[in-house]
Amino acid sequence: MRKLSREEAEADFDSLIRYVNEEEAPVYIGESDAGAVMVSQEYWQGLGETLLLERSGVMQKVREREADGSGFSDIGDLDWSSI
Repeated sequence: MRKLSREEAEADFDSLIRYVNEEEAPVYIGESDAGAVMVSQEYWQGLGETLLLERSGVMQKVREREADGSGFSDIGDLDWSSI
């Protein structure tokens, strides 16, 4: 992960915004554990969707089906109303 000091981030903030959007990569801003991470809106939304799928159990079902070796996943038995 790219790391910048607060001063570096402030000095060229527009370029930083462009970078996180074009590279789809988070940037750590700060000097220690008290810093922050900047990500693009698209990256942030993707994280939210992934967390939703994890919490609802969908990702666990996907992992189970990937591991069963059948090469087939029937999504018909998923409870889509809970997603």
